[in-house]
Amino acid sequence: MNLVQIALIYGEQLQWQNIEDSFNLNVISNDQAPTDLSLSNNEISENLGTNTLIGTLSTTAPNITNTFNYSLVSGTGSNDNSLFTIIDNQLISNAIFNYEIRNNYSIRIRTTDQNGLFYEEVLEVNILNINEAPTNLNLTLNKNSYHPSETLDIVGNVRDGDGGEDLAKIDLWLQRPNLTWVNLSPIENFENDGDFEQQFSLENYQIGTYQMYARAQDKQGMFSEWVTNTFSVENQTTTLESIPSLTALSLTANLETDEVDILTGTSNIDLFELGDTEEVYYSISGIEDYALINNFDVNKDKIQLHGNLEDYYLGTASENLPQGTTIFSNNNELIGIVTGVYELSLHEDYFTFV
Repeated sequence: MNLVQIALIYGEQLQWQNIEDSFNLNVISNDQAPTDLSLSNNEISENLGTNTLIGTLSTTAPNITNTFNYSLVSGTGSNDNSLFTIIDNQLISNAIFNYEIRNNYSIRIRTTDQNGLFYEEVLEVNILNINEAPTNLNLTLNKNSYHPSETLDIVGNVRDGDGGEDLAKIDLWLQRPNLTWVNLSPIENFENDGDFEQQFSLENYQIGTYQMYARAQDKQGMFSEWVTNTFSVENQTTTLESIPSLTALSLTANLETDEVDILTGTSNIDLFELGDTEEVYYSISGIEDYALINNFDVNKDKIQLHGNLEDYYLGTASENLPQGTTIFSNNNELIGIVTGVYELSLHEDYFTFV
């Protein structure tokens, strides 16, 4: 049994009466489910980091006083939900997007009011294309030293996030040995989205060391970082094979051990033989057994070594030895000393390996 109090109105008088009876009381809510869902902005630029705000969510509902929660839900159109997240009513990126790979994504969002009524909608997020500067410029020369009659060959590649068709050119500058500058013809032809090659004649180039600077530019005017290469132009020397044998002198070491062999160059083109195809001539006895090379001319003479470039290294003679460049085998055995000459390189033509 339930006791209720009922108000009765007689004319202008209000009277209350208590009625005791059995009854069911049904409370009817006027709340209705949301009817629409919107996103203030559905675009995000490519290459932005994660946790970037994309837009704000809002709900349309009959009862404007309702409050709403938002969530990503599975269902039709939810393919890309994992690439996004929702914080309060904000849609946030959960990935770094690349326009050139993909520029449109689909998500499914539910808005739920305080009474559990909800509405779902599939939304699209579009990726905006941002111009990207060229990157990873790689430029290689066919060798490090040239003669004025030779051609310098350049090969390399560069990448542009907007595709090879967006590449405009590669600017090339040379710093001459006298520190003045010259602007070379730019590279403007590209293959395979950024591969290139170019040739330059070195005719009339002065002798010395050159520094090459290169920078890629796209069609929107954006630049890559500068890259550099160094090469030298040297006087052309006659090789031993191209002159009569009487002019080229071979200075061969005495193969007896435990002695220093003194090999002195002449005014001719000299070949200092410190090894042959079979063996290294100085492989034991340390500083008691090596070749002492005098009057070595880097512009015409050669030093012959057994094996390969990787079998040797160069150094500077210690105080108790004749001063110059030392030649050591990789097992730290002294092979020879080139007196009075420094900054030699095993990569240059005056070293030959058999």
